[in-house]
Amino acid sequence: MRKHFSFWGNVEVYIGENLSMENEKIYEGTAKEYTDIVTDRLCVMIVVNNEYEKCVRSGIPDDEFIRGKVPMTKSEIRSVCISLMNISKRDNCWDIGCGTGSVSVEMAIRCADGRVTAIDKNKEAIELTDKNRHKFGCDNIEILYGDAAEKISGLEKPDVVFIGGSGGRLEQIIKCAYEKNHDVKIVVTAVSIETLNSVVNIFNNCNVQYNISQIAVTRTRKIGTHTMFAAENPIFIINTQ
Repeated sequence: MRKHFSFWGNVEVYIGENLSMENEKIYEGTAKEYTDIVTDRLCVMIVVNNEYEKCVRSGIPDDEFIRGKVPMTKSEIRSVCISLMNISKRDNCWDIGCGTGSVSVEMAIRCADGRVTAIDKNKEAIELTDKNRHKFGCDNIEILYGDAAEKISGLEKPDVVFIGGSGGRLEQIIKCAYEKNHDVKIVVTAVSIETLNSVVNIFNNCNVQYNISQIAVTRTRKIGTHTMFAAENPIFIINTQ
């Protein structure tokens, strides 16, 4: 199970150098203490992870991700979207408009033997996705910078597609996904009625069955001694059946 690098830095490490020889050396500590160590070729290392994850996480808290100014799919919405994708271990996934890469990370955790292709035309989004890919140890995420409608034409057929932002190329992206795999699972999030209407029209034209959900999340926040509710923007989730 993948864990982000700040965790791996604290795992126990035991290094044996030139064991049973006169110049034998044994090192003991944490991984972060030995990142720059130089040893002889005759060397063995044991890594002990006492706090491994015992389950597949869903809806990773927002504050665990490296954030910037680009939009991020919030934890509760992300959790619902991921549950609708039913990602398998070897699936090939696309994250269109990857933003901070939060959905990419949760996809990657589930398709450990597959691949996630994260695409965005915002340079800051690409940088944040790269940072979060490294933080969570998801080496099965490939990041592409540019227009998604152009980038996906050269990709292998997808099993799962998440569209959080299309850059106005929604129809081209969905049609390309279906041309590559008519059984692809697609999940789209929309914050406006216009985008929702566009998705519905595109799916209808493609003769695809779909479901629509509208989710409004309200979180608590402290104001003095009182606990108040603060509403997040409602989100439409459209997923193919």
